[in-house]
Amino acid sequence: MHKESVSVDQHVQATVESSNKDTQTDNVDYCVPETIVLVKVNSTTIDAFLNDPEGMQVYIDLDNVDMFTGVIASLGPEVHNLQYLYATSTLDVRNHLLLTLIKLWLYITNFQLCRMFEVTQLEVYNVFVTWVQFMSQQWRNISI
Repeated sequence: MHKESVSVDQHVQATVESSNKDTQTDNVDYCVPETIVLVKVNSTTIDAFLNDPEGMQVYIDLDNVDMFTGVIASLGPEVHNLQYLYATSTLDVRNHLLLTLIKLWLYITNFQLCRMFEVTQLEVYNVFVTWVQFMSQQWRNISI
């Protein structure tokens, strides 16, 4: 197994593990991923994601920065005055939305998100629950 660290846009660190995909034991074929990428995100990487359309598509299913900005705008000015369940978060509003959209789109655990964003699991829970409730309340009032 080969392991190396690479830097992407000076903000994202990736660990890439490559393994032999032709692993066979006792006539049983195992599907081993050729490449596994773990992305480490911190509060400054939202800008890197916004300049990375492919990354945005994979992590949050938005095509570009305008779509991400549109989501924030659709929530109104109250987005900057949220009342959190617990203490306020160390992340900014854009990273709150990024964290929430990643969890909704990829359905990953709070543990994985706390490692990606370098915050506690409680903070991930706090942000996610607050934002899902807020988005539901705001978007419920939009007539389509």
